[in-house]
Formats: sequence, structure tokens, C-alpha cells
Amino acid sequence: MEPLPKQLTLASFFSILWRQRYFMLAIVALSLVVGYLAYKRAKPVWESSMEFQVLGAGASSQNSNSSQGQVPTVTTPDMPTQIEILESPEFLGHLYVAGGFDPLPQYMSQADIDNLPSLRVEQNGATNTMRVYVDSADYTAAGVLGEQVPRVYSNYLKGIQEQSVASQIQFLKDRLNGHYDVNKHWVSGETEALKQAQKDLEAFKADRKGGLISIEGESAYRTQRVTSTQAALTAAQTAVAVAEDKLRTLQQQLASLPKSYQNDTKETNPQIDAEKQTIEQLKAQRQVDSITYSEGNPVLQRDDAQIKAHEAILAHLPKSKPQSSTTPYPMYLEYVGKVKDAQLALKESKLEEQRAADEATKAQNELNAYNKDALSQNDLEETVKDRQNAVLTTKHYLDQLQVQQSSITDPIDVLQQPTTPDKVKPKGVQYILLAFLMGLFAATGFALTKDSLEDRLSSAEEIYNLTGLPSLGELPSVSSRLPVLAEGISNSSVLEQYRVLRFNIKFSTLDQPVKSIVVTSSGPGEGKTELACNLAIAACGEGRRVILVDANLRNPMIHKKMNVPARPGLTDVVAGEAELEQSIYQTSIPGLRVLTSGSMIATPAELLASNQMRQVYDRLAADSDLVIFDAPSCIGFADTPILSNVADSVLYVARSGRTKRFAVRKGIDTLRQSNARILGVATSGTRAKTYRS
Repeated sequence: MEPLPKQLTLASFFSILWRQRYFMLAIVALSLVVGYLAYKRAKPVWESSMEFQVLGAGASSQNSNSSQGQVPTVTTPDMPTQIEILESPEFLGHLYVAGGFDPLPQYMSQADIDNLPSLRVEQNGATNTMRVYVDSADYTAAGVLGEQVPRVYSNYLKGIQEQSVASQIQFLKDRLNGHYDVNKHWVSGETEALKQAQKDLEAFKADRKGGLISIEGESAYRTQRVTSTQAALTAAQTAVAVAEDKLRTLQQQLASLPKSYQNDTKETNPQIDAEKQTIEQLKAQRQVDSITYSEGNPVLQRDDAQIKAHEAILAHLPKSKPQSSTTPYPMYLEYVGKVKDAQLALKESKLEEQRAADEATKAQNELNAYNKDALSQNDLEETVKDRQNAVLTTKHYLDQLQVQQSSITDPIDVLQQPTTPDKVKPKGVQYILLAFLMGLFAATGFALTKDSLEDRLSSAEEIYNLTGLPSLGELPSVSSRLPVLAEGISNSSVLEQYRVLRFNIKFSTLDQPVKSIVVTSSGPGEGKTELACNLAIAACGEGRRVILVDANLRNPMIHKKMNVPARPGLTDVVAGEAELEQSIYQTSIPGLRVLTSGSMIATPAELLASNQMRQVYDRLAADSDLVIFDAPSCIGFADTPILSNVADSVLYVARSGRTKRFAVRKGIDTLRQSNARILGVATSGTRAKTYRS
């Protein structure tokens, strides 16, 4: 079975904390000591508080360019800006001077700034009311500075308002009279702009000899002229349309008349006489040829063929040939004259239309030119009016601001006078609680890290995740020279744990019952000898015959645990120096016998691998129901892998909180390489559990 990845469950988490409890307690105690020392060394903080309302806070001012006729108002910074001002070192410097303290130096380090008294401001909801706290390490400074806050801040806001009004007044004066910009360029004012507009209007009138005539009469005359020329153009266009229609009608009538008529006659077809003459000539020629040639001669045959051909042509010629002559139609000639007259009339109508169009265009251009001049004059007059209104409006704003400048009131309404300074820091409970929480978190983190670095097994679940083997039992550690079950303790939690181990082994091997078990571990001191003894005692509780064999030939301990002689023992029997029956000792536990290790030898691995050892095992198995071997550690020695091939199963022992994970992995791998049948892992050194019936 492959090992599963390690997961930190809630149970394993608290198990780690329990194992590292003393380490965690030390860290928490150290944190509490540090917190107490920090509390004793902390500088005291005295606090004075007051509450006041800022009148008009956040009011937006009307721009001086407004065309709504509204008077500009005095502005006051919004609440977030005022809070920044009150909490700034600059304002604190003003408070120092007002309170009679030495002025703050111009250049201060961050440490000096941190040691200064501080102002903390809280806004009451979305209102203009704020509560100001003055915190200082000096009782007197907290009280004096607290008393100065309303007055100094009131003067500060009044200064802002006066500066705002003064800047607006200067802006309006510059706008009215003109000013130089940042580049030293002159920017004309509204008064100068008014004078320039009036000058432009006078120049425009002078160019037109005193200006335009009455705008209403001139516009009506020119409009009427445009109307009349447009009417003449429309009449000419109508005449052209009539002439074109008349010409089109005459042309259609002319096209429907015939130009002339034909006279048809008939005469004799002259080809008939020609063919007859040709036939006569051919016949005469034949007579001449018949004198020379006899009948059947090819010459006579040719003459006959020619005569027949011309006779056939003569037979198909018409007797007479029709002839025709053309005479002009009189009405057609009459309509030709009418079309020419209509074309001349159309040409004259188009010439008249062109003259009317030229007159209409001229009249429209004259009207447009007049309207442009009239519009320019209107624009100049409107510009003069606008400049006059701008000058009057700016003067009105200037007068109102000058009135406001002389009537600025106190912007601060104190709702609660500064309180007597109270000590607000340090608070012992806060320091101790914070130190405890920080210590607890730090201790938890260090405990998890320490437990991970120690690489020690802690729970049965971790064993399964690491090795893939089941946990057969968790056995407590009991300080006792003899096996705890040998002392006659009944119904104890320890006895119950070994019963669980016994039954787990039994039910895990139902398909293949075990006759022998090798008990081993990763290293010394992990409780395998004690577990082997107690497991043998527990197995006898079922009435079974059990032989406990001390196979740890390098460091035997069974004879001390079970209080029996060390020799003769296993080595003596295998070497043939003692009989098996004489070397097995009966104990006070019914059914339990012990075979000790025997005499010490130099090569225990060779002895365990010998055939004599296999024979001894066979005799032990035949004489008992279960043989339990207490074997040495499986890491570093070949004894246990050899013994695992002699016995039919292995029980691996790991001590909770002591056995390293890598040692367990290495030990299990060693046994698996020797094809050992590993039943599972038993955990020793766990806390005793209490069972209630």
C-alpha cells in the first residue's frame, strides 16, 4: 500500500499543540513580560477634546464670470480639507505660538515630528460639526493647545475668507480695467473693450456716409425688386415651356405626315426580246455547224443545250415590268414651315428667359450685400450693448464683494468647550491582551515549525499517511520495572489498550493466522521490549500457550522484565550447549513461558540465520500457540530482517513524539525489502485513556 500525503487535521493540530505545550507556554509568558515592559515604558498621552461647527463649510462660490446676475459668495474649504488642515504640522505650529510656547523649528526630523502633540479630527456624520482631540505627552501642553484650537482655527478660516474675497475683488478690477499676464503682456479690460466696440461702430457708419439708410424701407424695396425679377423670370420660363410644347406638337404632326406619293405603270419586259434574239442567233449558228458536223457531234450537242437553256429562261421571264414615280406632299411642306417658325419663337423665349435670370440674380446679389451690411451694423450695435452690460455687471459684483469684505463674521460656532486633559494611553489591559494574543499566535507558529523540524511521529493517522500500514494500537508508557500487566492490574486503561492491540492483531490475520510475531522498532528506547512482554501476557488471557523469546542478542532485557535467569537461553540452545526444555522458564502468568537470550556472542546475525535457529523455531512453534520475539532495532543490524524470514509476521513499534519519521520510513523499507509480513504499527508512549462502562 502506498503512503498517503500528510494532511494536518484538527485533531493532529491540537495534538501538536499538546506536545509543544511547554514551549508554547514559555513563548506566551515571554510575550506577556514584553507587553508589560512595553506598557511601563510607554509615554503617557493626555487628551483634551472639543466640538464646534464650521459655518458655510464646503459652500461653492459663484464664478465672477457668471451671467446669472448672482453675487459671488465667500468660500470655506470642504470638511475633508479642513480635517487635513487641522491635523497638519503647520497648524500645530500656529497653536504653539498662540499658546505661548517656543515656535517650532523650521526643519524637523521625522522623529521630532512624531514626538510633537497631535490633533485628531472626527466629522460627525455628514454634518459640518467636528470633534477635535488634542493628544500630548505633556498635561499642560494638551490643555493649553486645546483652549487655543477654536480661536486659532477661527482666525485661520477668516484669513482664508478675507483672502478669497480680496482675490475676487482684484480679479474683477483686472477684468474691468485690464492687467498684465504672467508673460508681461497687456490683457485689455471690459471698459477698454467697450470703447473699442463703440469706435468700431462709428467707423462702420463713417464708411457708409453716416451709416445705412432706414433699414426697414431699404430692405422692403430690395426685397420687392427681387420679387418682381423673380416673377419676370417665372413668366419667361413659362413662355419657353409653351414654345417648347408648341414645337414638340408640330414636330409630332410633321412626323405623322407623308413627305410624297408614288405613280405606278407597267411596260413590256425588254429581256424577253433579248432572249429571243439570243435564241435566234444560237439556232443560226447550229445550222452553220450542222453543215460542218454530223448529228451527235459534241458541237451540235452544245448548241442544242445552249438553245434549251435560253428557252427555259425565256419561259420564266414576266411578260411586263412595273415602274413608279415620286411626287412631294403639299401639306408636309406647309408643316415644315410651321416648325421653323416655332423654333425661332423658342429661341427668342430662351433669350428673354436668360435676360430675366440675369436681372433676378443681380437683384438677389444686391439684397444679399445689403443684408450683410445690415447684419454687420446689428452685430456692432449688439457688441456695444454686451460690453455695456458686462461693465455694469462687473461693477455690480465689485460693489457687492466690497460690502462682503467689510462684513465677514466668525465662521466657528463652539458647541462644546475644550475639556480638561485626561490620560488615554497607555492602557494596561490593552497591552496585556495584545501581548497575549501575539504571543499565542507566535507560539502556535513556532510550535508547528518546531514539530515539523523535529520530524517526529505524533499520531496513528500520521503513521498510516507515512507508511500505508494500519495502526494496531496506541499504548501508554508506564514507569515500572516489571511489565505492567504482570503486576496484576485489572480493568485498567493500560490493560484495555493491550486488549485492543491483541484483538486488532487477531482480526487482521483471520485469513492467515499468525504463529509467531517479531516485535521490532527503528531504534532503542521506543518501548518494544515492554510491549512484547505485555502483549505476551495479554495473549495468555485467551488461554493460549505463549512463548516469549528474547531475540535481542545485542542488548537483552527480557530476563530483567520477567525476572528469570539470563542463561541458558536462545544462543546456548542454537549452539547445542543446552537443551531447549531446560532453557524455557515458566512464569507466574498461566500459559506464559520465556526463552531468554542466553550467553553473549560476537556474531548474532549468523546465529539467527543458521539452520539450527530454524529448527529451534519449529520446535517452539510446535510447543505453543504463539511465539513472540523481542528483536533488536531493524536499522543498522541484519538481525531483524533475518528473523522476519524465520517468523511469519512482524509488529513494528514507534514511540509517539520521539520516533523520527525518516527512521520509520527506513525501517519499514528495510523490512519490506526482506519480504517480511508486517502486520501494522503499534504506537507506544501515548497518553493513557480512561474508559467508562
